[in-house]
Amino acid sequence: AHSLVSLPVVFLMLRSALAQADPDLERAARGLGAGPWGAFRRVTLPLVAPAVLAGAVTALSLSVNEFTLSLFLG
Repeated sequence: AHSLVSLPVVFLMLRSALAQADPDLERAARGLGAGPWGAFRRVTLPLVAPAVLAGAVTALSLSVNEFTLSLFLG
């Protein structure tokens, strides 16, 4: 239940970061010989790392808030 509450928020944060990332950078890495996983790991992931971290912190805070509410209601 905690992940169902926080998943849409994290998805919107990551989608926004991926929309702002330049796809030509990953294509350039692939053109220089990187595989799909290598291009993602070395180019795309560092570009969206702040959004991944912000999503993780947001999901944690939402989960803690829902846990407290569940504990009080129980």
